[in-house]
Amino acid sequence: MREECVKVLEVSNFFGEVGDLSYMEKCRRIINTYQKDGWRVVQIVTPPAPAPFEILLER
Repeated sequence: MREECVKVLEVSNFFGEVGDLSYMEKCRRIINTYQKDGWRVVQIVTPPAPAPFEILLER
């Protein structure tokens, strides 16, 4: 089985309002969790609300 080397995470407003500190804290925690597992953040796309953030990761 081939190991996944690129991943796109969508962080929706399920976590709260986009500008909220709690939302940003949850995004940071998600990123930290993936970084500990060997992933590197390539890009964070922040489209206009209410579209979700997209976090592009690679290994």
